[in-house]
Amino acid sequence: MHRLVAIDLPPSVEFVDHVTRIWNEGDAILPLDQRLAPALRLDLARTCGASKIIHQSSTTDLGTGVAMGDDEALVIATSGSTGEPKGVVHTHQSLRASAHASATALGLTGSEHWLVCIPVSHIGGFSVIVRARHTGADLTAHETFDPHRVENAGCSHVSLVPTALRRIDASIFSRILLGGQAAPPNLPANVTVTYGSTETGGGITYDGMALPGVSLRVVDGEIQVQSPTLFARYLRNPTSPLIDGWYRTGDAGQIVDGKLSVIGRLGEMIISGGENIWPQRIEHVLRSLPGVEDVAAIGVADDEWGNVVEVFLETSRNVSRDEVREVIVSHLPTFYVPKVVRCIASFPRTSSGKVDKVALATLAR
Repeated sequence: MHRLVAIDLPPSVEFVDHVTRIWNEGDAILPLDQRLAPALRLDLARTCGASKIIHQSSTTDLGTGVAMGDDEALVIATSGSTGEPKGVVHTHQSLRASAHASATALGLTGSEHWLVCIPVSHIGGFSVIVRARHTGADLTAHETFDPHRVENAGCSHVSLVPTALRRIDASIFSRILLGGQAAPPNLPANVTVTYGSTETGGGITYDGMALPGVSLRVVDGEIQVQSPTLFARYLRNPTSPLIDGWYRTGDAGQIVDGKLSVIGRLGEMIISGGENIWPQRIEHVLRSLPGVEDVAAIGVADDEWGNVVEVFLETSRNVSRDEVREVIVSHLPTFYVPKVVRCIASFPRTSSGKVDKVALATLAR
């Protein structure tokens, strides 16, 4: 029987060595998020059905655990921002397909030096390891993101989220893959914006264009994907996640001249006074404001309008609603202007680094 083995280690040479050994033994791995408390990491491993947990200098035996399929290689626990976390199961085949598509799109030769400095418990970080293994490129792993260490790592390629990109000199890298949340405007030429999810095996579009082997379509406003990089199943759920071979992403978007534009999550659309408002469009525009590190737009129930928009700005300065309105109306319809603007020094974030809008909603009026 193939087992699921949890690895309770930060990104490191030791982590990669354990991945190689476990895969050689025919088992699958579950990387545990180091930002979770030890008790929560243990609970996650048990919930997912891991047979044991490998720590820095010890191993915890959890019993038989779940049975994994012959080609199943990886379980990534989603952040659970919209509900209970799911175990997304990838196969060796889907991981190889993802690495091959990325290497083809970027023209990778194996001479690159990749840096992984984002959590390997999420697909964005783990994909760096798979990509380097696929081409035989050098790989450096940092336990956490530290701007000074990143800039002095001597690496040529890296994957980052926008929050991290803002804290480094981007020019030191040959290529930066940027994902995890909406990209800010005016990016350097060496930054490639990716779109994807845990289920798609990470990025499936680079700067809006589908990677080799990836098919995209938009049906009733929803982005759907057909690709060899797609996951096999959800853990403990025998039902196929695909319908006629297509994965429904739950994201809204449009394709124009073969280029995908992502509008936002279908469930996050705000209806105010009968108008459809996409938070991501507001967030993208307002990230251009001076001194604003990040933006989050949410809908708040309102007796008159049904919902109204409130905007949170991660900034150390006081940004007025008039300043926000001026920027909004120069890019979007007037009904996108938020009812309330709140400035806070630091956003609450999920374990994947995304803005925790549920936590922000508690601060709304």
